[in-house]
Amino acid sequence: MILRNIISKYNNSRSLHCIITSLCIIYTSCSDNSSSVDAVKIIGVNTYITSGDIATGIKKTLETSISVTMPHLQHEKAGVECLTCHHKKSNNERIKTCSYCHKGLKGAKLLHGFCIKCHASQKKGPKHCNECHKEKIDNEHYEDIKKVYARTFSFTKETHAVHENATVRCIVCHHDTKENEKKKKCTRCHVGKTNMVILHSLCKDCHKKKTGPVRCQECHKGTSSEYQTVNDIILIEKTGHRLPQIRFNHRAHIEQYNTECIDCHHLGSTKKCSRCHTNKDQGAVINLKGAYHLQCHECHRRTAGPRGCQRCHRGKK
Repeated sequence: MILRNIISKYNNSRSLHCIITSLCIIYTSCSDNSSSVDAVKIIGVNTYITSGDIATGIKKTLETSISVTMPHLQHEKAGVECLTCHHKKSNNERIKTCSYCHKGLKGAKLLHGFCIKCHASQKKGPKHCNECHKEKIDNEHYEDIKKVYARTFSFTKETHAVHENATVRCIVCHHDTKENEKKKKCTRCHVGKTNMVILHSLCKDCHKKKTGPVRCQECHKGTSSEYQTVNDIILIEKTGHRLPQIRFNHRAHIEQYNTECIDCHHLGSTKKCSRCHTNKDQGAVINLKGAYHLQCHECHRRTAGPRGCQRCHRGKK
């Protein structure tokens, strides 16, 4: 019926030939494994969230894990039908990104449940976080920060007892473990950067409500860090503009907004940004002004932080 409607609109044989050829290509791409895609990157569930979605109550995820690369061809060879994942049979645009419809925290839970349930029923396929969200541990470049904070925090029996006395339920931290099961360590699933971000976010958010520790050295005791002597408010270097100098609230970003050191100090060095980013682009290294804007704007876009010029360049209060 669809083809008949298309043909009725075109009298030009050349146009008709192009349309039929295109339809054949589309059909072949769905039915012939020779044109299959080896792997597909699953786009983040926060990608298509709009202000309207947020108004209806859709919550964003923390986006702590790296994107999943799904072995598409492997699923085809295992006999998984297209409609198993691309489930909207009546939708003419059925082959579309999952996160276009399944958004935010609710979308993440749905996708996790969908994939893991299938893997469990088939008794094959990954079921743990780090089996899909694969961190490239060997390629990390956080050496300076690692030297300061690595192995300086230990969740001991005494620490555990403090949480028990504060009536923190096991499932709050051991979120994928049933009541009577042996409790797994966080690092069983959360590795690399993900482990650090998850723990900081989970612990610090809870501590803010329960008056627990939120400053670095309160948990990482005995460390000697630049953070412990840095000013609460830092004046960001001028880049030649005439606007007031930015007063960056370093303490608030760490303690209130859960900003990780490596979110800004992305190579793991605690040195100033201007050490690498100068007033002009140097090969692949972006200039200082561009680096600040790119880094800050992108984070503020995700977290509803200030983005207008005058909201950051406010000068002295």
